[in-house]
Amino acid sequence: MALNKTRGRDLSIGEVKGYVAHVLKGRGILSYSGHVKKRMREREFSTQDIAYLLETGTFSKGYWEAQAQNHEFNVKGYDLNGEELELSCAILSALAIKVVTGKRPKYESN
Repeated sequence: MALNKTRGRDLSIGEVKGYVAHVLKGRGILSYSGHVKKRMREREFSTQDIAYLLETGTFSKGYWEAQAQNHEFNVKGYDLNGEELELSCAILSALAIKVVTGKRPKYESN
């Protein structure tokens, strides 16, 4: 998976799913920002909920973020308890995805 060929352009939903699947199969690293770790405690979701959502959720395309030099995407769906959850993530490389934040759309406006 050559991510360098996609620099400067958005990724399709299929491409985003491909990078996520690659990482979820253990061929890459899924990391968590300090911000999302704080939100996990506040909003009561876990790393297991994140993995489940990354497997089952609805993805946005991967928007190119020029300042950060990565692709950012959102995934929406439900956690293991059936509660709504939305994640914002960044594809840092072909082998690394970082979960940046998570929120409960039903209860929060931002």
